[in-house]
This record gives sequence, C-alpha cells and structure tokens, in this order.
Amino acid sequence: MSSKVESMEIETNKLEKTARDKVREKWLKQLMEEYPDSNAYMIDCMIDLYLLDPNKTIDIINKHMT
Repeated sequence: MSSKVESMEIETNKLEKTARDKVREKWLKQLMEEYPDSNAYMIDCMIDLYLLDPNKTIDIINKHMT
C-alpha cells in the first residue's frame, strides 16, 4: 500500500509540474513579445518565483519599485 501512495504522489507532482510548465511557457512567450529586449532567462526565473509563492513575489516587486 505504501508504494501505491508514493506512486500516486509522484503522478500528482508530474501533473502539477506539467500545468506549471504550460503556464510558464505561455507567460514567457507573452512577456517576451511585450518586452523583446528583456532577458528570457531572467523573466523565466521571475515567473518561476511567482508560481512558487505569488504573494511573496508581489511583496518583493513592490518593495523594489518604491
């Protein structure tokens, strides 16, 4: 039974990662179209940080904008 639970957790993580990757790709494409002079790697990192913790990322951005 333990291996079934682990297997289900792994599959769930794969599904979540796939959905996250789709969002990241969509946002990266959109942001690169809007800001073509931006560094794609940096934007990808920002997207990843946002997906990991949206509220904290917004707080950090707001802090540095003022």
